[in-house]
Amino acid sequence: MIFQYEAYSPDGSHQSGVIEAKDRQEAALKLYQRDLVVFHLRELSTKKQSISLKDQILFTRLLSNALSAHIPLTKALEIISQEFPQRHPLKMVTLDLIRRIQGGESLSEAMELHPEAFSPFAISMVKAGEESGELPKTVEALLHYLSKRLSISQKISSALLYPVFILLFALAVLFFFAFVLIPQFEQNYAQFGAELPLFTRLLIGFTRSLREWSWLLGLLIVAVGGGFFLVRNRSWFRRGRDALLLSLPVLGELINKDILTKFSRTLSVLLGSDVVLSEALDLCRGVVENTLYEEMISRAIQDIAQGKKLTDSLRQNRFLPPTFLQMMSMGEETSKIDQLSEYLADFYERDVDNAVEKITTLLTPVLIIFIGIIVGFIIVALFLPIFQLSQVL
Repeated sequence: MIFQYEAYSPDGSHQSGVIEAKDRQEAALKLYQRDLVVFHLRELSTKKQSISLKDQILFTRLLSNALSAHIPLTKALEIISQEFPQRHPLKMVTLDLIRRIQGGESLSEAMELHPEAFSPFAISMVKAGEESGELPKTVEALLHYLSKRLSISQKISSALLYPVFILLFALAVLFFFAFVLIPQFEQNYAQFGAELPLFTRLLIGFTRSLREWSWLLGLLIVAVGGGFFLVRNRSWFRRGRDALLLSLPVLGELINKDILTKFSRTLSVLLGSDVVLSEALDLCRGVVENTLYEEMISRAIQDIAQGKKLTDSLRQNRFLPPTFLQMMSMGEETSKIDQLSEYLADFYERDVDNAVEKITTLLTPVLIIFIGIIVGFIIVALFLPIFQLSQVL
């Protein structure tokens, strides 16, 4: 069990941290043996909560600033722990890092025990900084990388949020008409005893079927959702899904460029931190989040081990654009893969911005026109009998 404590030292200074013990009494005894007067002792939850990218960036920024100011590592982590609320998961993680570093572990070794807060990429960056003696520089590079990833994710999310909102609004309007408004009109029309126009009959027939078979629609949605849940981690399903996404017009282009941005940025940062190419590629495999690219990277690692060129192996992926392959080839020939990868990351990041703008520009008017057609059809179908009746009268 792990306990968080706050205590006074013999000189009257305030101390806080974490201690491991089998129960509260043993924790208090260990602190007493350190000549500490405990005034707060609380057991920490062993359940690990995932840490958001924003919180990871905040931690990395605070660590980078402290290390750049030449503050000792444990002191820097103590300062960082005070920036988070009492029950914040990163506060617990930071306190545990302090305890483990004081126990003789390195920062990267301590970080490995908290995968919910630190990715393998971040751990490798810190390890490379420790081995090269340039930890402040590598942490700053890690901060730059995480900030770029957050920026791109926010742009993509904001671009897709509006179309999704429009679609949900359209569905809400459709269901309101089908289950509330149209049944009332249907009852009123029944009193006329006259044949309704074709548009109106089609609309009433469709909404009536929707109401009568709504249970089947709900059952179908549950079945599809359950089937997806069962097969979502199967290799054949993931491969087919990822290939389909990359083949989509416009959206596939955006996804592909986002993957290339992540791959290039990760490779550039790792190689710039003196991580060997095979290890850097292995870490890149964990950030691309696409089965086809993961297979490409795995094949490249095997080919490099056999003495083949990286670019020759990458050419087997049909989704890689010629510009990317040419730049990687130049990087191999000049031994500047890290620099050219950084150029590619910046290049494709700008392309992602353009693709996001293109999707927003194309989808917004299309969806508005789509909703207008649906609503217009419903209004015409509902009021056409009334117009005809008024002409007869």
